[in-house]
Amino acid sequence: MKKIALAVGLCCLSATLAASEKPYLNVGASFTQYDSDGLPDAADMESFRVKAGSHFSPHLGLEVHLLLGTSGSSVTSSSVKWDVDTDVVYSFLARAQYPVSIVNLYALGGVSFGEFTATSNNALFSSQSGRESGLSYGVGGDIKVYNNVYLNMDYMVYFSDDNFNFSGISTGVRVLLDL
Repeated sequence: MKKIALAVGLCCLSATLAASEKPYLNVGASFTQYDSDGLPDAADMESFRVKAGSHFSPHLGLEVHLLLGTSGSSVTSSSVKWDVDTDVVYSFLARAQYPVSIVNLYALGGVSFGEFTATSNNALFSSQSGRESGLSYGVGGDIKVYNNVYLNMDYMVYFSDDNFNFSGISTGVRVLLDL
């Protein structure tokens, strides 16, 4: 009996959550910085970003981010030139927001996974590629410009530890979907 009551409760809750708000899609650009102890300077890079998500209430939701590197950066150390590229970064995030008139202020928290490549012009230093994962967090805002259309900007720290940091500012257009 307890299992049936739990199943009915979860079904009712999921139906309520699903009906709360429309899902959305956001497309934009990210201007990121890759900073590693192995590099003399931080590498500035650009990425194409797609976000998809849905709200469970006016204040809570979930998002998925996908960043695809579009241009890398070069840094030089002791006559060794390194070309650093973002291959892919994907994130699974919870979103807490505070709507104020046509503006939504929000905070994000979750986990990210990414792949990066660094190639060298010196035969003594091999090219390197690596994967990173870790906790992610950020803040941002949406401004409503039309019925289901918002302009968006946020700052995210995708990875951060003692030896490595990957963060950036993103801007884009968010559209509520009629499904």
